[in-house]
Amino acid sequence: MKPVRWGVLSTAKIGRDRVIPAMQQSPLCDIHAIASRDATKA
Repeated sequence: MKPVRWGVLSTAKIGRDRVIPAMQQSPLCDIHAIASRDATKA
């Protein structure tokens, strides 16, 4: 199976601390982009 490429549209604390790290652990997830209203957080 090919990994699913994801774009994350949030840099909220729960995303940074829980969701994104969990996605990075999966061989079927590829975080392709991250966006935020604040460019310094993206």
